[in-house]
Parts: sequence; C-alpha cells; structure tokens
Amino acid sequence: MRKIKCHRAAGIHLIGFDLIYALCHAEHLVFMDQTLLPYKLQRKAASLRWTTEDGSSTSKSPLAPGYIGFKPGMDGYCEAVTYIYNIFDEPFDTSALRFEVLPPKFSPALSKSPATIDEYVADLWDASCENSESTFTALFIFTLV
Repeated sequence: MRKIKCHRAAGIHLIGFDLIYALCHAEHLVFMDQTLLPYKLQRKAASLRWTTEDGSSTSKSPLAPGYIGFKPGMDGYCEAVTYIYNIFDEPFDTSALRFEVLPPKFSPALSKSPATIDEYVADLWDASCENSESTFTALFIFTLV
C-alpha cells in the first residue's frame, strides 16, 4: 500500500474534529464489509467496536476492558490518542494530551461544573465512551463537545 505522509504545521496534533470524522466514516465502511477482510484484521477491528458476531450492538458497558480507549478517564483518552498516532505511524505528540485552558464554568454535556480541566477531560471522555459504540465515535463526540 502506498504510504501518504503529510507535514503538519508546528503545534498542531492529530486529534481534531476533521480527522476523527474521516476515521468514523472509514470505520463505518470497513464495518459494513468486514467479512471481506482477512480473519486476523476482522479480530483487530473488533477491538475498536463492541458488537456480537452477527454485527449487532451488545449491551456490554463500553468502559469494559478489552476495547481500545475504553478505560475510565484520562487513561482511556490517552490510549485512544496513542492508537490514532500508531495508525498513522506518526511519532506521539504529547500536546494532544495537554489541555492548557480553564474548564467551562458549567458543562451541559456533563450537567455539572468541573473543578479542573483534568476532571473535565476525564469525565467528558467517560461520557463520550458511554454514548458511543466504538473508539472513533467516542473520539468524535469528544472532539465535537
């Protein structure tokens, strides 16, 4: 497969709305025709989306172990971000994990006022996972909010 490499502007990390939105679409296309993939890749794709063998969603908690990024709080977010960098074979950029802003005074998504930005990020990641069926959709919700 041909490798496409682009140079990013200084100070810009990979975790942004547009890239994650594109990954959600790509995931959907792969999911729809997953039986065309070799079995090894089918098993790998299963670690990103929790479904039964017939493709229907499970009622299993998305924060259950075994799914990429679905650990609680910052650990889960960090794992998902690291996975994105691995997909693109890019050196990890720690700026994707640094949030150097104040938390919102009130978060409608969380229905509370977070005390710190770290608390806000951790709780927002948990909420994104609880309302998603895959790693990419959790990241999409996270970047959207």
